[in-house]
Amino acid sequence: MYVCLCNGHRSQDIERAARERNLTCAKAIYDALGGPVCCGSCLDVAQDLVNDVHTSHPRSCQTPCGLRQPIAANTDEQPTRRLFAAE
Repeated sequence: MYVCLCNGHRSQDIERAARERNLTCAKAIYDALGGPVCCGSCLDVAQDLVNDVHTSHPRSCQTPCGLRQPIAANTDEQPTRRLFAAE
């Protein structure tokens, strides 16, 4: 599914970059994918995808981008994942 319409970043691309390059910030992933943030309306969804990838090893965003932080591993809360029609 397309997460970023401005740059054409798909959820699979974002998750793969987070996993393979060990990136924890959506903005850093966008830069690594070659399409920096444009309008920014997709960043919360992108950061949620990144947080899901790193849930077993939560880290805060490496840059001061102000996006949502991952759920701590020692809580009883289960992370929620947004489901979209395309998935």
